[in-house]
Amino acid sequence: MTADFETHVRLLSDGVLYDKAQAFAQQHGSFVEDEQGRKQANGLLRYGRDGIDELDKYAKKQASRDWSGRKAHYRSLYQSLSNELAELRKLVVDEGLVPQNLVKKQLQAATAEAASPLAREFIQHLVAEMLYRQGGG
Repeated sequence: MTADFETHVRLLSDGVLYDKAQAFAQQHGSFVEDEQGRKQANGLLRYGRDGIDELDKYAKKQASRDWSGRKAHYRSLYQSLSNELAELRKLVVDEGLVPQNLVKKQLQAATAEAASPLAREFIQHLVAEMLYRQGGG
């Protein structure tokens, strides 16, 4: 990635992605208050490093699990996360971070490559925000 791209990612991270993470955390509350929640946060961080495609597969797999009782809110959280990732893919196209003169398969790959750093930044903001909220912030 170019220096201009990295600068663009940092600017989006500090503004748009941070705001999205705060709104997401407000909508879903903190889920890191127990051992299961900390495992989920660690999973998000791990898959976030692997790129947006892997993170989205993880989110969809988690959303399809049979969550019940106190854990039922995870289904909604992961469904919403998958929607957020789709929005990040759209954002990189709208921001002009993906060339438009590509065939479908190339466009999908370029979009995933450009959106992966944004997904990682979003997840880092999200987990940090949820940890902050757990502490009473």
